[in-house]
Amino acid sequence: MRIYLMRHGETDWNLQRRLQGQKDIPMNENGIRQMRELAARMRDRGFSFDRIVSSPLRRALDSAEIVAAQTGYCIEEIVQEPLLIERDFGKAEGVSYQERHSRNDEEWGMESMEDLSERALSGIKRHLEADKGSGILFVAHGAVLKAAVAALTAGKIKYDNDTQFKQGNISLLEYREGQVTEIHFNLLDATD
Repeated sequence: MRIYLMRHGETDWNLQRRLQGQKDIPMNENGIRQMRELAARMRDRGFSFDRIVSSPLRRALDSAEIVAAQTGYCIEEIVQEPLLIERDFGKAEGVSYQERHSRNDEEWGMESMEDLSERALSGIKRHLEADKGSGILFVAHGAVLKAAVAALTAGKIKYDNDTQFKQGNISLLEYREGQVTEIHFNLLDATD
């Protein structure tokens, strides 16, 4: 089975390098353009999905709807998965990335990495077990996608700054018999 992972398009807070977390910040015009261009590249390359599952936050759900419309997937059939909502950054939501590092996670009241990984894995596995098709697209957020990959690979891929889910791009995990066998990050750069 193919697991496609897609990060939502850009928001103003992404541009300002501010933590969004679970605040429902919408995509900006550039983010919408990113998703339209990605969706067109996906359509042109014949991408199709048995299921599209999205975080319920608007920036992710709007991204999923743009891709669904371009790839022939029925928008009304997009599944909203609350477990794929972004990491709870606590009091750090809205602060700059730089300021975020002025205190530790506990001081900010952030969701622990263990809880995030468990939640992300549960949100994905629930749909893997329910769907025996060939491909599922999960649309979510940077931190939750990194946590999901770390959990799905049993830590072989680390949750760190080297694992990047670019906005306006899609990554692929080949998944067989409960194991990730291949990973391809950011398959469709705008230059492709």
